[in-house]
Amino acid sequence: MERVVGIEMGTNALRGVVLENRKGKLVLASAGTTPLGDLASIEDANTRRLAIDAKLKELVQGARLHAPVRCVGVGGTATALRYLLVPPVPAWRLEMLAKYEVEEKAENQQASAFDYRILDTPDVGGQYTVLIGSCSERQAEQAIEQAKQAKLGEVELDLVALALYNAYYHGHGFEHDKTDLIVNIGVDEVIVLVVRNGALFQARVVPGGGKKFTEVLSQELLLPMEEAEELKKADAQILFDLPVAGAGSLRSARSTLKTRLSPSLRRSLLRPGERPPGVVQANAGTDANAAPDEPSPGLTDDLVASEDEAAEAADTEAVMAPTVELKRSEVREALSKPPAEGEAAAQVTEDDRAERRRRQVSAALVREAAALCTQVENAFMACKQHYKLRDLKVDNVYLCGGGSRVKGLDEFIGRRMRVPVKPLEVFRNIDMSKLPPEAATALKAEQDTMAVSVGLALSRLCKGAFSFLLWPNALKEAKEFQARGAFLYYAAAVLLGALALLWLTPWQNTEVLSANQAKAKEAVKNAKVEAADLRSLEEREEELRRRLDRIEKNANSGHAFLRILSELKMSSRLPVNFYLTSISTNMPQVVGNEDSEESAGPLGPNGGAGAGKVIKAADMAKAAAANSAKPGNDEEANQERVKVYLRGFVRGAQKDGLLKQVTGWHDPPVVGLKDRLVPNPKNPHDEANLFKDIRLVWFDKFDHPVSRWQLQEFVLEAFIEAPQTLGGEAAPAEKAKAKTDPKKAAKTAEPDKAAAGEAKTGKKAG
Repeated sequence: MERVVGIEMGTNALRGVVLENRKGKLVLASAGTTPLGDLASIEDANTRRLAIDAKLKELVQGARLHAPVRCVGVGGTATALRYLLVPPVPAWRLEMLAKYEVEEKAENQQASAFDYRILDTPDVGGQYTVLIGSCSERQAEQAIEQAKQAKLGEVELDLVALALYNAYYHGHGFEHDKTDLIVNIGVDEVIVLVVRNGALFQARVVPGGGKKFTEVLSQELLLPMEEAEELKKADAQILFDLPVAGAGSLRSARSTLKTRLSPSLRRSLLRPGERPPGVVQANAGTDANAAPDEPSPGLTDDLVASEDEAAEAADTEAVMAPTVELKRSEVREALSKPPAEGEAAAQVTEDDRAERRRRQVSAALVREAAALCTQVENAFMACKQHYKLRDLKVDNVYLCGGGSRVKGLDEFIGRRMRVPVKPLEVFRNIDMSKLPPEAATALKAEQDTMAVSVGLALSRLCKGAFSFLLWPNALKEAKEFQARGAFLYYAAAVLLGALALLWLTPWQNTEVLSANQAKAKEAVKNAKVEAADLRSLEEREEELRRRLDRIEKNANSGHAFLRILSELKMSSRLPVNFYLTSISTNMPQVVGNEDSEESAGPLGPNGGAGAGKVIKAADMAKAAAANSAKPGNDEEANQERVKVYLRGFVRGAQKDGLLKQVTGWHDPPVVGLKDRLVPNPKNPHDEANLFKDIRLVWFDKFDHPVSRWQLQEFVLEAFIEAPQTLGGEAAPAEKAKAKTDPKKAAKTAEPDKAAAGEAKTGKKAG
């Protein structure tokens, strides 16, 4: 959070504000005003400066004007603003031109503190406009010393005119594509700024201000300056469209004053061409005894009653007549005399006196307001001529300063210049919620007088603000030397540090390297231990994963078993001539006890009996042991996850056709139990297949006649998953893989040929 103090050391009062920038939001932290009273009228400069120092200290402590950055405004006759047209030149040459301009035109060859900026305005004949601001070093040193005496610390100095511009730009806010005049009416000077689209085109400081209005009132009404100042603040007003009914009373009052004066004073009041009362002008070639001419306008005419038009003309003439200085004692003496005979009729009423006074005050204010408008118009015309902008017109006039409070002045300026006249609202873009509501309201009512102090704070608070730094040359050189010295100190410190590092490095390297080596060994040891732990954890995780997989498959096998039972209850799967005695995941004992080669073998490629090699119990045990020896497999898991054994009887009228009813036959075609349970053996994953594959592992060689039927017992081995190679025969999926691999296909073809040969032999034997 940035914090800046802005202080204006005015003629009649000291004003200060503290502004903060909180994340881009302008906030008013505190503000204060200390009137100077009669201090400005003290003739002794040292006494006046000491008194102002005490007032400034009181303001700083009372309003808590404390911040890292402090800016004080300077103005008056010791400051100056100049404009210089220069072509594009390097920075060093521009600084030389500005310095030359200041030194050549300095009064009495006094040293001046100055600064300059290139204005963001249209070029004039290919040249830039440079604004140069300066003030006498004596005034700058006095301001800095006063700030130190008030315990304000080191301050930055800036021109009041630029502070006024920042108050308008950042506090009030500028209007796009508009030409605005900002007029600050101070006590002794008037600042006129010409701003176009937010850019400062010209700033001028002209003599005048609120003190001029006080002086004209004092001269017109013969009042002391103090009473005239009170009258200006309280009742003085510029009137518009007044009736002229009181013109006669004004003439009569003036006539009363003139008739009561001594003859010598009356003669001093005569205008050129007037003659005293009763004196007749004799012209060459005329009769001296002739009747006197018509009374000419002058002192005697005021005693003659006239019509309203003549009265108005007389009043205008009286206002424009040259001023005659009268002593106050002479006026009191003339007014204290008793009225002459017949003069009572000429006495004015109290209302006429009030009306006369109002018109006198208004006429005096009008004259000074017209002079003020002339100065403002001249400043604007000078700006137009400088930039050669004939079509430049004023859109708005903003008033500020204590002198702008004269009643009716804004309306008079608006009528004279024919543009809208508004007050400058410097707190429009500033948050005042940190102050109490009563203080914020009172401060807003005084914002016309706070423009300069607010602008001084904004010039340091807002980035890129238009501002000057008017330090004396000695202070500037000291700051530059300190900046260069600080750089040298930093460079020396870095160099010493580097030398110390190079000196200490040789004997420190051994210790550092030893320590690093020990750390490296410890780190390698820890890494090995952690790697071993990680491998054991990976093995443990793999084992747990296999167990979880086995548990999941065992759990899913129960669902598969229930699905098999439900399917076998259907007549399309199990015909009426078949009867199942058991369904289990364990091989029936009847198969293991059979060692005879006459037992039926597994199904061949055509599903016929004896199509393959006869499987003995010993061979089946060996195959099971080989399968369990594979990683992740065991006999129990293989039995539970892969195989289901179906044991039952087949019934038929003839013994020879019973085997075909189990295995099926191709010529003539016979649909066996195997075809019903596995309709599509080439695609194990077909949804019509109850099992992935099925084989005949045992067929009883003994007959079981029952009545006229023949019964034969059998055992089928069904695979829930794709089976592995068992007993010399590969599953359909393995055969499909063998087709893509020629070596595997050759190995698979040899057992098939042998099986086909044995099948033919068995058929002949049968």
